[in-house]
Amino acid sequence: MAKIITHRFASGKTDGPDATQVQPSHWNDGHLLIGGNAGDQLTRDPTDATFGAKWLAPFGPALGGVAGDHLIRDPTNATYGAKWQTPAPVGSWVDVAYASVNFSGSAPMVWTVPSGAQITYAYAVVGRIVFVQLNLGGTSVSVAAGTPLNVTLPSGLLPIRNTDGIFFAIDNGAGVTGRYRIVANDPTLRLYRVDGANWAVSPSNTNISGQFLYQV
Repeated sequence: MAKIITHRFASGKTDGPDATQVQPSHWNDGHLLIGGNAGDQLTRDPTDATFGAKWLAPFGPALGGVAGDHLIRDPTNATYGAKWQTPAPVGSWVDVAYASVNFSGSAPMVWTVPSGAQITYAYAVVGRIVFVQLNLGGTSVSVAAGTPLNVTLPSGLLPIRNTDGIFFAIDNGAGVTGRYRIVANDPTLRLYRVDGANWAVSPSNTNISGQFLYQV
């Protein structure tokens, strides 16, 4: 097998007579990799103060998943940065489980979406287009008026291009037209009023309704 790892500089000197000394041929020889198991991958590990690297078992069928699963990016997985996900049938709506952290206001504005206010949050994938259906009723804006309102997009479905569109909203009881923006490589659905005004402070009287789409 050819040498895998060597020094960038190769010595052109011939070995000397003293075999107890480090010889030029020793310097030019390949490195011996120790530790790990067959098939492991050598990865950068800044937490290893001695070597700065570690052996990592490859992410594969032996580590979960079933036939037909897709390997998707998962920043919350500190070990592999990915996970297996069973795809839904093409075009089928998939409900997004309620989580308060999926909704936020742009500081200092606070946007509160209680579990009962998430009437519908679902997505469907057709080819490379993701359709998001969002219906929120009785949400609250507090502390200060502001813009935009932010919704975390479905996990693992990161947009690859900027997208804008229109939706319907009720802002402190008044019907308004909204404009949404999705930015490439950002998992956030941003919700603005189409006239550019701030979302008003509103106790349980801010509603969002629309269908949003973007490309992955």
